[in-house]
Amino acid sequence: MLPRARDVDSGGVQEEAPSLGKPVLVLREASAQRRAERAMREAYTELVQGRDEAANAILEEAFAEWSARNAKDEALLRAFEASGQTLEAFADMYGMVPRTVGQQLERARRLAAARVEAAAAAAVAAALASAPSAPSAADATPDAPAAASQDE
Repeated sequence: MLPRARDVDSGGVQEEAPSLGKPVLVLREASAQRRAERAMREAYTELVQGRDEAANAILEEAFAEWSARNAKDEALLRAFEASGQTLEAFADMYGMVPRTVGQQLERARRLAAARVEAAAAAAVAAALASAPSAPSAADATPDAPAAASQDE
């Protein structure tokens, strides 16, 4: 775990921490600001990585923790869906708090939805890139009227 770091999922903390002089590192698969850009881990790292090796190490450690949490959430979601149990029964079966399990399941569902959305966007972008370009209006204009005026 990062020293002096907290794992939270709150926009309020994001907004208020800087005014209190506390640094904030936001890790999300797709936030509202980043959805349009589809910045994934590599692109984000490329954007924020600097010359400070200590800061880069903290960033890498944070991404590793985030990835591990996502993997645990996804595994929990698969186990929950395979169990056929209610949330409360599933949490009780593993000695977990139902509210915490619900939060983990929701995170895993949002991550899966973001991945599907990103894959669909990538497929559309690839299809558009490979599609032949449409002729421009100038290319589509026939020369017939010009030829007719020359005959007169």
